Amino acid sequence: MAWISLHALLDGVSVDLGASVDSNESVASGAPVDSAASVDSAASVDSGASVGSRNSRNAGNVGDSLNCPVAYGPDLDRATLARRSLTLAGALQSRGVHRVGLWFDDATQLAVALFACWRIGATAVLAPDNRPGTRLILARQDAGLDLWLTDDEGAGALAGAAVAADGAVANAAVADGAVAANADANADVHADADAANIADATTPIAERNAADAPANAARQAGHVLASQGEAGRSLPIHTIEQLLAGATPLPGRLLDLDMGAVVLCTSGSSGQPKQISKRWRQLAAEIEALEALWHWSETPACVLGSVSAQHMYGLPFRLLWPLCSGRVVARRQLVYPEALQHASLPHADFVWIASPALLKRLGTSLDHAALRGGLRQIISSGGPLPAEIGDMLARDLDCRPCEIYGSSETGAVAWRQGDTAWQPLPGAEVGVGVGAGAGAGAGADVSADSANTDARGHDQEGAAALWIRSPWLEAGETFQSNDAVRLTADGFVLLGRMDRIVKIEEKRIALPAVEQALSTHPCVQEARVDLVTGESRLSALVALTPQGVHALRNGGRAALAQTLRAHLAPTQEALAVPRHWRFVRELPWNAQGKLPRGDFEHAMQRPRWPQEAGAGAGAGAATGLGAGAATATATATGKGKGAGAGTNVEASAVANAEAHAGESVHLRSYALDVPLDLRQFDGHFTATPVVPGVAQIDWAMNLARRDLSADLRFHGADALKFQRLMRPGDRVALALRWEPARGRLYFEFRAGDQPCSSGRILTQARHEAA
Repeated sequence: MAWISLHALLDGVSVDLGASVDSNESVASGAPVDSAASVDSAASVDSGASVGSRNSRNAGNVGDSLNCPVAYGPDLDRATLARRSLTLAGALQSRGVHRVGLWFDDATQLAVALFACWRIGATAVLAPDNRPGTRLILARQDAGLDLWLTDDEGAGALAGAAVAADGAVANAAVADGAVAANADANADVHADADAANIADATTPIAERNAADAPANAARQAGHVLASQGEAGRSLPIHTIEQLLAGATPLPGRLLDLDMGAVVLCTSGSSGQPKQISKRWRQLAAEIEALEALWHWSETPACVLGSVSAQHMYGLPFRLLWPLCSGRVVARRQLVYPEALQHASLPHADFVWIASPALLKRLGTSLDHAALRGGLRQIISSGGPLPAEIGDMLARDLDCRPCEIYGSSETGAVAWRQGDTAWQPLPGAEVGVGVGAGAGAGAGADVSADSANTDARGHDQEGAAALWIRSPWLEAGETFQSNDAVRLTADGFVLLGRMDRIVKIEEKRIALPAVEQALSTHPCVQEARVDLVTGESRLSALVALTPQGVHALRNGGRAALAQTLRAHLAPTQEALAVPRHWRFVRELPWNAQGKLPRGDFEHAMQRPRWPQEAGAGAGAGAATGLGAGAATATATATGKGKGAGAGTNVEASAVANAEAHAGESVHLRSYALDVPLDLRQFDGHFTATPVVPGVAQIDWAMNLARRDLSADLRFHGADALKFQRLMRPGDRVALALRWEPARGRLYFEFRAGDQPCSSGRILTQARHEAA
């Protein structure tokens, strides 16, 4: 393979300038290219290259590389990617577009859109997610946006239909009022996009229905079509295929590294979006530094990732660097360990671009022998990787992860393997103080500044803050971080976040130190500690180990909290010991691997409702009993008629309830997870928490109102049986059977093959019943 500079990826591509591209054109490898078309030779650009002689060989490599594959699933070669970009560029230019909002799950579709924007000098704004509310808020904040591009064909098709029918695009429905964070403003490492970490839901069914009602209604009416700007203007949503129809491509050429830009959306703890602009020259310099260190262009491999390419970790590592180095890109984000393994095995050589959250969930279910043969590198960013996880991967897969330190503002800054000092990337310079001193390894004396700190960050008074300079920051810019560090001979050691220090009654408390102390207890997997708005004492959100779950189930939450308080007492100030506790299976990291303050405060609220297991992880799981659950529906007429395919109604009080001939019977089934510290456990009972029967009836009734009829009313219950206790962390199945004509709702909870409870809820007053 040979290195192709970022600005040369559209160079040497010939297209038929007199013909339009069919919107249904296949993106398969080997699509035809018209070699008779000319290349714009007037483009003259300073590449700003820093990879040495590789750039001088670009001209010879261009023609040879056109047929090289750049992606699979389906296959895509460089010539087809470039031709689609140039055709999309023509479509955008004909519309007078200068600023485009982008959201793509397919990384190579994102590449097509990015290079199309770059070709015409337009700015590409990368949305942090694909929610209508995100588009609405970004459109209001960014008055220059002209349109949205996405691979969400549903949104694009609805938008196109609405424009054709009405001559205008409808306003977007907003299901929530905040944009999902790309990265916490206080983040000390790259954002990642692993969306499978939310364990316990806290949103009540009624609240969830109220919040989702506008979006659901809009979807049913076909109105989630566009994002409305601040002045009332609407932004059309398009797919690439829609714009390619009838478009005339622009000629291929070298691209100007100082034209156009990429804007990444990151937000702080408030959840309000913040835009960070990156010139193409900066992005090119960053991936050239990565190539200078790891030489990807010298060895073929497939690049697979669990993180989104929309963010400042996935964009260079999953997309831009592989494209320039000639490596093949897996199009889709692989957020589950099983999906990552399944996608990896067909390839002889592969690398993983992952988050710590995914690496911590790999477990022992993978085929280590099969993966070990082809796994060439694991790159991790988005948060600290526990040392034991790195050791496990080195042992089981013979591949110790390379961790990346950086942020959306700085890009990648440094790397390390194992519990070693962070080493700056080639060209990056770091130091401490005000940014004017010596860099790492250059003899800077920070002993006075760091005298009051230690590796656990117990006291950050006077700590030395890291500053960063690199070719992929603005020229002459020094970025001052909030990370306390100690410089070493070859890099630096992180001592904690200086902005994660709080004062309580004039005492300075380093929150990371409290979290680390908690994590040393055998019951604690990881913890997050912070102040909740309006509270004067700390709160702790604790993810429990299996031992911790056992302790909670068999001793109660009060006893477990007291055990953890006692564990902290010898090493922490009394004011550093949390007063409020919430126990979960996993911390609710957002889609970028962060835990903003708003999400933390929401997670601290103990839930009243179970979580639907069928909702999966990530955003769906965060809404509690939300959309996407494993439910089944059937309507039967005549006695003995029952559930359709997929319905899981066992032989029980529910299944044995007889319907009158000719009546309709409605069935639903659910898989539910009981939260570890359900609010209703209070009083039921202190040392042995169980779900009270009245709560089980309440859950059944609320789900029936949500999925069967919002008008259902409770007029009593009978035939109740409670046969097995439901405990914290249990997975239970709920089956509902509703007979509208008789006004009866039958329910049954089961744990495995054991019945827990069952009964009949009357939805009509007895004198009204048939």
